[in-house]
Amino acid sequence: MLKKPLFLFAFLLLVTFGLSLLQGYWRHDAWTYTQSELHEVADGRWLAPLLHLALHRLPPELSVVACVIFLGFFLWSEIKRIYGKGKAPLLLIYISILTIFSPSVLSQLQWPTHSLAACLPLLLSLIWQNKKHVAFRVLRTFIISLGSLSILSSFVFIAPICLVQGDNNVHYTNSKHKTVHGAILRGLIAPSAIIILAIFLVSLAKRIYTSFDSNVLVVPSRLESISKVNFISDIHLLFTTLETYIQRQWGHLWVAIPVIIAIVLIIGLRNALSKNLEITFIMLWILFAPIFAAIGSGTTWQRVAFGWFLIPPLLGILVYDVKTSWLRECLIFALLASCLVSIYISFHNYGISAIATRRILNQVKSQLPNSYKKGSELVVLEVDNIDYLSPKYIWGGWPPFAKANPRNIRIHRIFNELGIEDYIVKQGALYFPLNYGVDFQRNLTHLSQHERNQIILKRYNRLKGIHLARTRVIRLTSRKFGDQ
Repeated sequence: MLKKPLFLFAFLLLVTFGLSLLQGYWRHDAWTYTQSELHEVADGRWLAPLLHLALHRLPPELSVVACVIFLGFFLWSEIKRIYGKGKAPLLLIYISILTIFSPSVLSQLQWPTHSLAACLPLLLSLIWQNKKHVAFRVLRTFIISLGSLSILSSFVFIAPICLVQGDNNVHYTNSKHKTVHGAILRGLIAPSAIIILAIFLVSLAKRIYTSFDSNVLVVPSRLESISKVNFISDIHLLFTTLETYIQRQWGHLWVAIPVIIAIVLIIGLRNALSKNLEITFIMLWILFAPIFAAIGSGTTWQRVAFGWFLIPPLLGILVYDVKTSWLRECLIFALLASCLVSIYISFHNYGISAIATRRILNQVKSQLPNSYKKGSELVVLEVDNIDYLSPKYIWGGWPPFAKANPRNIRIHRIFNELGIEDYIVKQGALYFPLNYGVDFQRNLTHLSQHERNQIILKRYNRLKGIHLARTRVIRLTSRKFGDQ
């Protein structure tokens, strides 16, 4: 039964590998480009420097492939544990495969080796996967939570799936109220308590480390920033952010996901299905926790919702428990269609990002001499149409490039890789702050284009004065890009 799904997984993995080869450039702080990650200890990621030493020389394309395989293996192992070995329906297997390549996952893989390192706690937790006692499920959740926070915090949202009861250790009760209360305890309170404990331990380690060096700035992690969220005044922001993230993940069929969750929750409450309610509450935790983290830290990157790839398989398990056949078939169809739209968004945006990156790279490299010395010149990037620096992504953009704007991170990566340190984008008489950072841009947002242009022009002239005659003009023409 697994032969055809494995062929599908291999095909999608091959497509992802091909796109990563075509793109060739990663986020500017990917481990491929950094010499050390010792600074991450101040952010609580104390395991990151050690794993960086061991893994940073791995080819990033190999890290992408290995990370996807490990995530797929972990998810499939959990599905077998929860549903029962050999019992999972074929469509549920296909849904589990498709969700591995969703936008939030491929967005996270822009840091390929770092993501690979974060898979290690997942694999370590599998040692105790077949232990039936609840203590081992708590232990596995804690291992993934602490390990993820010590390496890459977005992986922590995977941890609660370990708390779901297996096929052979379902909790039963004769009281409907006890059933609901028990499901809330195991599905909402338990994962929160375990992860808060892990956050406390990591934060404590961070404080101890920074106490020995007063020059180190302690910055709250994304999860620590959740405490900043005002659950009353920010309620509108919570739901608008949730809607935005869901649309980026499931596109045109985004509404299907909350509708299916609502249906299985109502059925679970009505029939007092202990295990189903537990899975539903854990799924709600996985759905909302990243949104709180996004609001608290002010980020809009889809990779924050990395753990959302678990939602369709968990929903599939619940849908197959629906007794009404026509409703079950409709829900499965909607779930499968949502996953297909999601994977289309992933590969469409990843594909045009990779192609545009390669086109821009080729144009820039063709105008640089072989003897170009890193940081030796001020480069003026002249474009006839600023829009051509940003491909036309669908559903909010290819994360983490959420919006088409002149400061496109993809351009950053190309220029940094080529050793171009001082550069500016120019279209006609307009100048754009390509390399001045997010804070610099935010300070300009309230100004008119003319006022912004004057400020950036002064910065440009100052750089030009520093470099004197060492100014190189590189021209990017939209005619070479074609329609995107």
